[in-house]
Amino acid sequence: MTITTLETPCREFQGPRQSKGYGIRNKTLVHRWVWEQINGPIPAGMQVLHRCDNPPCFRYDHLFLGTPAENMDDKVAKGRARGGSMPGTAHPRASATADQVEVIRTSDASSASLARSLGISTSTVKRIRRGESYR
Repeated sequence: MTITTLETPCREFQGPRQSKGYGIRNKTLVHRWVWEQINGPIPAGMQVLHRCDNPPCFRYDHLFLGTPAENMDDKVAKGRARGGSMPGTAHPRASATADQVEVIRTSDASSASLARSLGISTSTVKRIRRGESYR
């Protein structure tokens, strides 16, 4: 499948792909490798996103950097978000309530102690604090 929604057509990796369709070579995602070859290391906390929304594409001008939150926003905008368009605490499988999210965002307590007191996982608390979930 070649996507042509941009001015330039996609360049799709013809080798092995992981389950989500991203090209993979020597345990490295091909689009990330291409980004680093052209632009240098990917900054900590950033991801390489596709303008074309085509996972096997590795064309450098179809790639851009974004935070995990921006990646989720991009997924929602393109209709690819799991669970539909129900955000945060409205989602039926949400692990935190709106009140818990507010406590997490305003508390100076450690993530581990908040997780214990709220009955949710430490990783959920950390994702909320980083803005990766429950935006």
